[in-house]
Amino acid sequence: MKRSVVVTAGGGGIGLAIAQRFAAEGDSVHICDVDDSALERAGGERGITAHRADVGNPGDMDRLVADVLARDGRIDVLVNNAGLGGARKPVEAFSVEEWQRVFDVNIHGAFYLVRAIVPGMKERRSGAIVNISTTSVKIGLPQRSVYVVTKGALMALTTALARELGPFGITCNAVLPGFVNNARGKMLLEAAAARNGLTSEEQLRRRLSFISMRRPVGEGDIAEMVEFLASPRASVVSGQFVSVDGHNEWEGDPIY
Repeated sequence: MKRSVVVTAGGGGIGLAIAQRFAAEGDSVHICDVDDSALERAGGERGITAHRADVGNPGDMDRLVADVLARDGRIDVLVNNAGLGGARKPVEAFSVEEWQRVFDVNIHGAFYLVRAIVPGMKERRSGAIVNISTTSVKIGLPQRSVYVVTKGALMALTTALARELGPFGITCNAVLPGFVNNARGKMLLEAAAARNGLTSEEQLRRRLSFISMRRPVGEGDIAEMVEFLASPRASVVSGQFVSVDGHNEWEGDPIY
């Protein structure tokens, strides 16, 4: 059956790969983003409808849900993909405004959408929520406290929702990507190489030495897992944290 799917920050990167994966299944996919050029490109793809909305703005999220419901009449799958990395600095150097903005996008935005979408899922007694966290939550990252804290909060929300919504037939899981071979991953790698006085190739070899499979993750790998968790094939999988990282052993030389 054709599903109605909402993917936040779907204009590019992992979000777009997820949107494309659902669209390939014939689903009605709705993405939101704040990047107008990315929205224009992604919205031109078959099966994908683009909405300009800031995940950290509750009014924008209410309007997004209203627009999707007006088109599809329901929402079957919610993918909370939007996330800000925040600044790379010691915890004491963060301003209140910097800290708050990352919380607004990474965790409050997920709450705004869950609050708006869950009533319909409860009524139909079906639905799937997939939250995108990070393997970095497991070990922490120096000078990236707000990113790790908010992604950890998203995992706590996953556990709470799985228990609360399970009796209504709604699943909730989190996917934890590792080192992703995409534009953002390459940017982070190059920045780390510059800090460490290495070439990009040397930094890549150091990073991969902490990954058992000795390879980065592709955006398509993450999209496949998200689609699986939202499908009938995973109808009894809920409350799980699924790492898609080639087995990230340790970030002894973090690039983030």
